[in-house]
Amino acid sequence: MVSDVMAFQSPRLTKLLLRPVYGILRRDCVSGSLKSDNPRNEKKNIDECHPRKQRTRKISLLQDMIYASQENAHSDFVLKKSQQEDLSTKNNYEYNKEKRQIIKANTKKLKLLLKGIKKGRYQYLVDRDAAKTLSDHLKDDLEQNDVIVEISPGLGLLTEVLLACTNQPVSVYAYEPCDVLRSHLATKLLPLHSESLHLSGYDIQKFYSYYIIDKRVLESEYLNEILGPLPAKGDREVSPVKIVGIIYDLKFFSRLTLSFTLQCCFFKEIYPVFYLYVPHKVYCCLDRHYRYYRNRYLVGRHLFWYYFTMEELDTAPRAGFSPSPPLQCGKHEATEDLHLVKISHNPDIFNKVNLSELENFHFFIRTVLPIKRDDTLVLRLERWIPDCGPELIKNGIHPFAHPRDLDSDQLFLAYKIFTSNPAFHQSVFHIQRKQYVARYGEKGQEETLTLKH
Repeated sequence: MVSDVMAFQSPRLTKLLLRPVYGILRRDCVSGSLKSDNPRNEKKNIDECHPRKQRTRKISLLQDMIYASQENAHSDFVLKKSQQEDLSTKNNYEYNKEKRQIIKANTKKLKLLLKGIKKGRYQYLVDRDAAKTLSDHLKDDLEQNDVIVEISPGLGLLTEVLLACTNQPVSVYAYEPCDVLRSHLATKLLPLHSESLHLSGYDIQKFYSYYIIDKRVLESEYLNEILGPLPAKGDREVSPVKIVGIIYDLKFFSRLTLSFTLQCCFFKEIYPVFYLYVPHKVYCCLDRHYRYYRNRYLVGRHLFWYYFTMEELDTAPRAGFSPSPPLQCGKHEATEDLHLVKISHNPDIFNKVNLSELENFHFFIRTVLPIKRDDTLVLRLERWIPDCGPELIKNGIHPFAHPRDLDSDQLFLAYKIFTSNPAFHQSVFHIQRKQYVARYGEKGQEETLTLKH
C-alpha cells in the first residue's frame, strides 16, 4: 500500500507502472502499425489515427503532387517558349538580314540607273514591305473601275504590287519624269500589264506649274493631257481616283491648298484621295494635334485643316526609301519612320463657306495669321473696315487677342462676322484680294507659285 502511494507520488514510477496500459491502447487504436514504444509520442500517434487527420494528410499529399506536376508543366512550357523565341529571333534576324540585302541591292540599282542624271527633289521606294503596306490599306477603299495614279514610281516596286494585289479591275497611271526610269518600267512591266498600266513623262508634283503655263499660253494643254484620262468624281461620295506616292516637299501641300481655293487642277472635277508617305517633319506640319515649333508654317496648316482631312494609317522605316530623308527636326522630335497618311477633301467646308467665297476666306486667313506679335486681330480687321471691332468683341472675340492665339473655330467666327458687315463689299479687302490672286495666277516661276508661309 505504501509502495503504491509512493509510485503515484513519483511521476517516474507512475510511467513505469502504466507502460503496459499504453501498449494496450497503442495496439487497439493503431492495430500494430506504430512501432515506437516511446510514451511521449503516444498522444500524437493516437491523434494521427483519427479519420479527419488522415483525410487532411491525404489532401495535403494530393496538393503537393498537383503543385509538383504544375511546376513541371510550367517549366516545360517555359523551356518550349524560350526555344520558340530563340527560333523566331533567329528567323527574324535572317529575315531582316535578307531584307537589308534586298534594300541595299535596290538602292544600288537605282543609283546606277540615275548615274550622271541631275537629281531633283524626288524620293523612291526601295522596300517591298512598305509597298505592300500601302497596297493593303488601299485595297480596302478600291471599287470597280477605280483609277490609281502613282507619283514618281522609280523602280516600279509599288507599281508591281498594285498591279498584282488588286482584285478589282483598276488602271494604274504612272507619272515618271525621268526618262531612264520610265524606260526601265516600260521594259519591266508593260509586256505583262499592257492593258492596265499607262506610263507618262509628266511630273505630277508640278501640277500647278502646268496650270499656270496653260493659263499664260493659249494653245498649251499640259494639264488637260495629265488629268484628261482621269474620271470625274460626279455624284459619288468617294472619288474614283486614288493618288499614291512619296512626298518630301511641303510645297506640294501648299499647291494643293491653293488649287482647292481656286477650284482648279485636281479640284475642278476629280477631288482625288491621296495615299502618301511623308517624313516626320512634313507630318508634324500637317497634323492638327501637333504643335510645330516654327510659326511660319501656321498659315498653311490652318488652311490645310479647313480644306482637308488627314488620317495616319501606318509607318515605314526610313531605310526603305532612297535617298533617305534627313532628320531635320529637333533631337526630341526626330524619328526614322515615315508616316503613311490618307488625305481627302473636307466635305463640311462647303457647309461653312460657299464655293464663291473660297478666295475671300483664303486671303483672310493668309493675311491675318502672319501679323506681328504686338498687333491684334481687331486692329488688323479695322484697317479694312473701320469700327468693325465692337461687333467682334460683342460676339466673344477678345479685344487684345492675337490671331495665332485663336483656334480654327474662333477664326472662322471672326471671318463670318467680318464678311457680314454692311461695309464689307465696298472695303479695301477686295482690292488686295484681287491683287493677291492675280499675283499667283500670272507668274510662271515655281518659287512664286507656293504659299509663302
